[in-house]
Amino acid sequence: MVNSELLNSQLRSTGVRKDYIASVLHISKATLSNKINNKTEFRSTETFYIKKLLGLSDDLYFEIFFADSCDSKSQKNMGSPDCPGQILRHMEGV
Repeated sequence: MVNSELLNSQLRSTGVRKDYIASVLHISKATLSNKINNKTEFRSTETFYIKKLLGLSDDLYFEIFFADSCDSKSQKNMGSPDCPGQILRHMEGV
């Protein structure tokens, strides 16, 4: 599930327009809106392009696109395959 509020906040702060992102992803603005609002799912390649376009850190990327699996209330997920940000941080230390 996408953290829509955080993604929209990042869009506003960077000034990157939704119609531009939709064109880069080769989807309509309506389709992008559906994905942002959790009506349909983003493909992994789409999230990667958005990460690059917005200049998101790894932590922010995972907080936006993996909000339900990495929520801070769910400490049991830390380091599990359901929480990829924790895996990346672990791997950096290896």
